[in-house]
Amino acid sequence: MTEADTLILGGTILCLDERMTQIPDGALAIAGDTLVAVGREEELRGQFTSQNIIDGNKTLIMPGLINSHTHAAMTCFRGIADDMNLMDWLNHYIFPAEARNVNPELAYWGSLLACAEMIKSGTTSFCDMYIFEEETARAAQEAGMRCLLGEVLFDFPSPNYQTPQEGLAYSRGLLERWADDPLIRIAVEPHALYTCSRPLLVEAIKLADEFEAPSPCISSKMPRKSAIWRTSSDRDPCPISRNLAASTNALSPFMASIWMNGICASSAIRAVRWSITPKAI
Repeated sequence: MTEADTLILGGTILCLDERMTQIPDGALAIAGDTLVAVGREEELRGQFTSQNIIDGNKTLIMPGLINSHTHAAMTCFRGIADDMNLMDWLNHYIFPAEARNVNPELAYWGSLLACAEMIKSGTTSFCDMYIFEEETARAAQEAGMRCLLGEVLFDFPSPNYQTPQEGLAYSRGLLERWADDPLIRIAVEPHALYTCSRPLLVEAIKLADEFEAPSPCISSKMPRKSAIWRTSSDRDPCPISRNLAASTNALSPFMASIWMNGICASSAIRAVRWSITPKAI
């Protein structure tokens, strides 16, 4: 018999593998931070013993959920303005509130609250884009969550930096400091096509390429954003390659689009989804 740190016995296991395997009356054996066995309860009872046995009967057991786009620290801004046009919400409420209130302390505690809520709902990994992301990384590490995160980059000042160059320098620091962490992965995150100039997008992609890091960027949440981009740049926001190919290695293989509307989704080229590689349970 092999000693496991934890045995979960009973319940229905959804493996979420290629075959979408379901195991009724299932069981899990855990050693440290690793799932060492998954199978039928009767089989694992004969192979493992443990001082910590959890009764999983009448439960559903499955891999943790992944929240693929978050602004974790914005838990602190819930309810300040609801049910309005997105750009009015951003320009008249959220951006001013962030300018007045966001600092490292808010970023840390807001992110820690978000981590607690995500864990409670079964989310174990998230991809975050916000301000003072050093603090979000620290909160996620403390909570034991996996995350892919990056400092949001704008053409205009944020509470964390005054120029795009300072934002890129902060991103470089994140990439260097968290390079070997088993839970935290860093991305280079220009906010969106309608808040970042072409030079900023180009420099962000170059930085991501240098570190082989992902570079999520909001493409277009809604038709109005596509119109904003067209008005400001005289270009269609999608395909993105037409805007950047002249200055970069076409589209970086590490660049990914967020919030692609129907028009963008049908015409985007080489938008690559970056998945978070599981390293621990």
